[in-house]
Amino acid sequence: MKNKLLSLLFPVLLGACVVPIPVPLPSNTAPAAQALDGAWQITEAGGRPISTEDAAIRFNQADKLYSVTTGCNNLFGGYTDGTNNTLRFEEAASTLMACPDMETEQRLANTLREVRAYRFKGKYLEMTDTRGTIVIRGVRK
Repeated sequence: MKNKLLSLLFPVLLGACVVPIPVPLPSNTAPAAQALDGAWQITEAGGRPISTEDAAIRFNQADKLYSVTTGCNNLFGGYTDGTNNTLRFEEAASTLMACPDMETEQRLANTLREVRAYRFKGKYLEMTDTRGTIVIRGVRK
């Protein structure tokens, strides 16, 4: 009887010594959509470098809104993204202060209209036109 009881309790006691190991489960969220969200310092627009470190674009993925700043005025509006990393910006609204560097703001406003897609290349976010040419490049802030 004692041996029978021990043989029944042994597997239970042995099972109590097992340490569970967490196994990561695949995510149903597209990594590209998550990665687009947040702030990016704009380093290039319209094929030329951006001289100010204040130039940035921020994506709010949940509300599909964007805002761009150059250190003086802000551009803002909605955007749509879809399959295959397509990206389109709606017409931007803007604050209207007189700024010392209006050229950068105008260049950004013009190049936002050209964007049709985005991709990630190393640490860079690259927004491209219909030909796949980079029109805006940025790095995560």
